[in-house]
This record gives sequence, structure tokens and C-alpha cells, in this order.
Amino acid sequence: MRKLHGYLLVTLQFFSLAVIALTGPLLPASLPARLVLIAAVLGGLWAVLSMGVGRFKISPYLHRSGRLHRAGPYRFVRHPMYLALLVAMLASVLSEPSAIRAAAWLSLGVVLVQKLRMEERLLTERYPEYAGYARSTRRLLPFVY
Repeated sequence: MRKLHGYLLVTLQFFSLAVIALTGPLLPASLPARLVLIAAVLGGLWAVLSMGVGRFKISPYLHRSGRLHRAGPYRFVRHPMYLALLVAMLASVLSEPSAIRAAAWLSLGVVLVQKLRMEERLLTERYPEYAGYARSTRRLLPFVY
């Protein structure tokens, strides 16, 4: 049942992303929103490169040969890829706001928080030092959450 829950979260994540993509432009028209999108994409790339290409999964389940990673953007937040995705999609939604796009973005946020909670339970089970890392580093928003 636990596996099914994780894959359901991934499905809901992609559904939310599809709604955003299919109901308006992904590339914002305004320069400030484009700069936010570029910053989010660069932050996501930094997280992927820091962790190592091929060492992360879209599902909340841990990579078999994974290790606890605390370098790069992981020094500031425990889930920088989720943060990058949320910020990138927010820039897109704000470029042409609508109720459905806002609801899809909020849904994406709820799904990602559920995924990170599931992932953190698994990380705590696998890595005894994760609890200390979690106490010293915010989950998703530096200095806030």
C-alpha cells in the first residue's frame, strides 16, 4: 500500500503540471517572471548536478545506492528540486493567472509536501544522521519551512 501511495502522489504531481501546461503559457511574457523561471530552472539544475545525474528519483522512494546529500543547495533546504519546481510553475501561473491554474499550482504544492514527508520518513529510517540534518536545515523554504 505504501508503494501505491507514492506512485499516486507522482501521478497527481504530473496531473497538476499538465493542467498548468495545458491552460496557459509555460514561458512567462514578462521579463521579471522569466527571470524567476530561469532562476528556478538553474536552482533545479544545481540540485540535480550536486546530487549527481541519475542519483535521484521522481518517486519519493530512495535510490538503492543513494547516500545522504548535504552539499550544494541541500545546505539551505532539504528539497531544492521540489522548491525549484514550485517556483518555476508559480512564475508560469502568474504570467497568465486563472482559477484553474492557481488551483493546479496549489494542488502541486500539497502533493509535493506529501511526497517530501514520505521521503523524509524513508530517509530517517535509512540514515540515522538525517534527524540532525533535518533539525539544522529547512524543508522547502530557507528560513521559513
